[in-house]
Amino acid sequence: MGKNKKRRKAPKVKTRGPAERREEFLRVLAALGLLEEFYGLSPDVQRFLMCARLPRLSFRIDPTLQDDPLAGKIKGELERAMAGIMCEDAPLGPGCTLQDLVTIAMPLAGVLHEPDSDPLPMPAAALEHFRDATRPIQYGGADLANTLFADLVAILWKHYRHDSATYYILKEDEALPFGRWAQLLILKKATPERINLKLDGEWRPAFRCGIGGAGRLCWVEWSSEQLGIDGPERMHPVFIQSHAVKNLEKRLAVEGLSTNILHRNMVFCLGTPEITCQGAGSYLAEYWLGAAKVGYFAANMVDDKIIVKTFLFLTMDGTPEGRRLNQLLGLSRNDKRWLNMDNLNAFVMTDLTRYPDIRTILTQCGCGHLVDLAAKLPWWGREGQADFVRKFLQLESRMSRGGRLLNASMMPPKMAIA
Repeated sequence: MGKNKKRRKAPKVKTRGPAERREEFLRVLAALGLLEEFYGLSPDVQRFLMCARLPRLSFRIDPTLQDDPLAGKIKGELERAMAGIMCEDAPLGPGCTLQDLVTIAMPLAGVLHEPDSDPLPMPAAALEHFRDATRPIQYGGADLANTLFADLVAILWKHYRHDSATYYILKEDEALPFGRWAQLLILKKATPERINLKLDGEWRPAFRCGIGGAGRLCWVEWSSEQLGIDGPERMHPVFIQSHAVKNLEKRLAVEGLSTNILHRNMVFCLGTPEITCQGAGSYLAEYWLGAAKVGYFAANMVDDKIIVKTFLFLTMDGTPEGRRLNQLLGLSRNDKRWLNMDNLNAFVMTDLTRYPDIRTILTQCGCGHLVDLAAKLPWWGREGQADFVRKFLQLESRMSRGGRLLNASMMPPKMAIA
């Protein structure tokens, strides 16, 4: 007979004793300025208010991921982050945590402001004071919680892989013995659908684009209306090729800008797209970093699916801004490569945008977003890029007296590329 295998026990949910739970509740009341008045209430009313709190949030790995070592690492990162997320601003302020907000402050505000509940067993003056103090929580607590949860979502994006893993969290309630229950945040993982298709003479895989996070998982789709297609409304699933992700990482490679931020913005920009139709089933979807548009995803319709083929930096051929640069300056694709103007690094990590004439040119060509982005970042990069570009473009002879750039067709040929 073989050895008996040990049965895996279900993870225990940590519970807190009455004294610890009371201490946490009093800390929240102190932050709301209600502690002194709370002590003046009868013991029955105090117990009534304390019963409003909910069980603390705890993380658990989905059973399908029990043998995934990365899932255990992510769970540990989430638990450490949850313990350190503090409410630095009003209405709770320093000293209170995300746990305090969602398990004590928000449930308490909900009980106090419930319009259809039975009369609360509190003196009228005390009840009004408690309602005034918790009103910001009642109407703004959910937004604050979502803001604080962003730290947890950032951890999930750190482990996002467009071709293999989209992690997300779902909230579930679990019944415990003696009428107790627990709030669980279940770590889950979705593997994107993979398809193989032939584009430009080569067979390449493409992967379904999904948005994970806290409380949701959804697969990105574009509607016929968004694509400017007449007829019955249809949804078209979005797939992304690894070539597009590699070009995104290469062309937006800037020190301090992590790949998980690039990936997160990629999925959000594809999930809520600003689309330009190029004709014949070809589309451009804008890519934004904060308030700055820095490029486009080039996509094609293939068998009713949207296939994202590549990422184009804002100045590159194939974009409206790139065509404008070609019209005004006569800049070809090779020119932009030679000038190193086909990537974000050249605009935010060199002195390129520090000169007024270059800023004027970029703005005229629709690249003002790059100028604005560079102005917001502390400059400590490479010098000499601006002089190199100005000499190549012969800017001193090409700028009109009004500060406008003369069209390339009106000027002599540029200096030869060495």
